[in-house]
Amino acid sequence: MNIVFYSYKGGVGRTQSLVNVAFCLITKGKKVGLIDVDLEAPGIHHILNANITAHQSLIEHLILQDVSAIESRVIEIKNVRGKELNFPGHLFLFPTFPDRIKLSRIKDGTDTIKFFEQSVKHFKDIFNLDYILLDSRTGFSQFTPLTLQIAKLFIFVAKPDSQNAVGIKELLNIAKGKQKLLLVSQIPKANVSEKKILKYLNEFEIMSGGKIDIRIPFDERMLFGDQIPHLDFPAECPINKAFDDLSEKIIQINN
Repeated sequence: MNIVFYSYKGGVGRTQSLVNVAFCLITKGKKVGLIDVDLEAPGIHHILNANITAHQSLIEHLILQDVSAIESRVIEIKNVRGKELNFPGHLFLFPTFPDRIKLSRIKDGTDTIKFFEQSVKHFKDIFNLDYILLDSRTGFSQFTPLTLQIAKLFIFVAKPDSQNAVGIKELLNIAKGKQKLLLVSQIPKANVSEKKILKYLNEFEIMSGGKIDIRIPFDERMLFGDQIPHLDFPAECPINKAFDDLSEKIIQINN
C-alpha cells in the first residue's frame, strides 16, 4: 500500500508523523519502506540519524533512471541513535541527499513520472514491503505529480489555522477519488479547555471542507530535536496513542 504524506504549510510535523507511523507499523510486524520525495529539503535521514551518500539519493536515481540500482540505494534501518530496533517488522529507507545542482537535472514530464512509479513497485517487490510511506514536498512544486498517481491513501497533515485550512481544501480537491485521512497536529493539552479546542477544530473543518480523522496532541518534547515517540517516550503517553490510532486506521483501510 502506497501512502503519501502531504502538507500545505511547513512546520506542521509531516515528516515526524510519517516516521512515527512507520514505527507503529513495524511494531505490529509490518515491513515498511520510506521514500523521501521532499527533494528540495529532505529530512527523513536526519530523524533516523542515517548516514547516506549522494549515490543513494533519489535525485541521483531520477537522473540516471536505472531501476536495477534501487537495491544499492536503499538502507535497512536497524538502529537509531545507538538504539537497536528490536521490533517484529522491518524498516527500509530510500533516501534523498540534498543537491540543488543535480535537482535541476531531473527531467520534467511523463517519462520521469512513469519511471518513478516503476521504481516504487520495484522497491516494494525487492523487499516484500507491506507499506510504502512517501514524504512529499510542502505545498505544490514541480515534483508533486510524482506521488499523485501512485498513492492509494493520502495523509494530509496540518495545524488547525486558516492558512492550513485553505491549503487542505485545495489538496482535498486534488485527491478526489482517493482515500484520505486528515491529521491535525499540535493540539494543546493544557491551558485550553476542550470546549474551546473543539470550537477551533470545528471552524477548521468548515474552512477546509474536510473531516479531522486524527488529533495529534501537543507535546513539548517534540520541539527539541527529532524525537520518535515509540523509541523515546513511554508507551502510554497521549502522542503514542494518537499515532497508534492512525496506524490502526491505515491497516483497516489496507484490509
